[in-house]
Amino acid sequence: MDQSDLTRVEKILPGTAEEGSAEEAQILRQRLRLFFAIGLIASLIAAVADALGYKRFEDIEWAGLIAYYSYVLWAFPAISLLGIGVLSLRRWSVHGLHWIDFAFVTGYIFLITFSSSVYSPTAPRVFAYSILLFAHAAIIPSRVWVQTLLGATISLGYPLGLWLVHDLYPEVRALWAARGGEEAFRSFVVTRFLDVFLLSAISVLVTKTLYHFRTRLSRAQALGNYILKGELGSGGMGKVYRAKHAFLARPTAVKVLAPRHEDPKTALARFQQEVKLCCQLTHPNTITIFDFGEGANHTFYYAMELLEGMDLQRLVERFGPMPVNRAVFLLRQIAGSLGEAHAMGIIHRDIKPSNIFLAQRGGLHDFVKVLDFGLAKEYRKGGRESIREAGVFSGTPRYTAPECLQGTAAIDARADIYMLGSLSYWLLTGHSPFEEDSDEALMKDHLVKPAAPPSKVAGDGIPREMDELILRCLSKDPDDRFQDIEEFNEALERVRCDPPWDFKAAKAWWREYLPEFFRKTALKFHS
Repeated sequence: MDQSDLTRVEKILPGTAEEGSAEEAQILRQRLRLFFAIGLIASLIAAVADALGYKRFEDIEWAGLIAYYSYVLWAFPAISLLGIGVLSLRRWSVHGLHWIDFAFVTGYIFLITFSSSVYSPTAPRVFAYSILLFAHAAIIPSRVWVQTLLGATISLGYPLGLWLVHDLYPEVRALWAARGGEEAFRSFVVTRFLDVFLLSAISVLVTKTLYHFRTRLSRAQALGNYILKGELGSGGMGKVYRAKHAFLARPTAVKVLAPRHEDPKTALARFQQEVKLCCQLTHPNTITIFDFGEGANHTFYYAMELLEGMDLQRLVERFGPMPVNRAVFLLRQIAGSLGEAHAMGIIHRDIKPSNIFLAQRGGLHDFVKVLDFGLAKEYRKGGRESIREAGVFSGTPRYTAPECLQGTAAIDARADIYMLGSLSYWLLTGHSPFEEDSDEALMKDHLVKPAAPPSKVAGDGIPREMDELILRCLSKDPDDRFQDIEEFNEALERVRCDPPWDFKAAKAWWREYLPEFFRKTALKFHS
């Protein structure tokens, strides 16, 4: 996608252009505030220093003008304050902000020119202009035309100010008469014009370079048709970014392949397999993948739906174990997602709290999304799975199934059911079934140690049926577990839930415990 493509799309879809302009305006507004704030601080320091007794370069008694010198110094911070105030009046467009920029910087130029021409007409004041021009070029992400207009204003304004003051005030002419007369004055004006013209030209080149650098940097943060906005999280396989589709302006999450501990070729094969398998799944509780592609420098990525909510790891850590009725409500949705996958011969192999996300979808809260099929496998096409692939353990030791550790037993859908039991344990107790400090000890526990009933860990409130369900899921022998998701669901139906949890109860919970998030997602839904 090049700039011409984006321009054509912006004409078709005004929302895309408006959103891009809003982001550009926000950045420009922040930089202008910074620029005016720096001008305010610098000019206040200069005004205070002069008030405390600094002497001017030339102490010439102009006809009454010398009394106004301190007022000129205080005019600089006044302009800076006024600029900050104008920026706060309303949400200006990018075009409006550029004109505000030009108008107020021109005010700085006028004050520098006036004070230089009147109070020190024989001393060059190019240094002040150079600070102004290059500070502006460095801080403000302005268009080249703005810097060109500022350069032209300085190039013409400084010599013109010198000439006008020379013609209007006899004291200035007398001063130049003592320093060589009209010829010396004209030489001084021409030299100052060339100085500021050269400074202006260089500042325009700097602005052009910086502007194109910022543009290239922005494009470098794009992958295919997706513009990255900020990092959402990272893992062993890669990083996930908040993004938007450049054509549709659709909010998206983009996962970028960036393996930490795995051979790049093996990681890429896993990455492609994740996309291939996940794209076959259509259950509403399974994360939806929109696109897959390769960006610059052979960066592989895929785009998926952007979720607003919280994963079960953070939810339980923040709010503690959840009641049985809510856990059953969530487990049914997770089982629905896994049921479709298992029917297609796909096992997830990494069911854990951080891979289960509670989202808001269409106004429905506690809507489950099963994430991260990076370890998914078509188990009907392969009988055995090694404990390590390319030196990397395939799974999460705290929640994995025993057969995934042995490397000799066939792995099928019952491995996901074991992990579903571990997940259920976490939801109801706030603990995993085994909590050793090392991965080796955890693996050993999964192989030989029976899990304690959840009711003994969490206390009263967990019915016997739920205890039995979870412990059956956590059986070491796959033949002793539920043999498929349908059997798991049947046992889940027998768990007493009074009152049952539903989307209405979920909405009330989110409104009470996370009101800020609730209002944000409600606003998005209604708008």
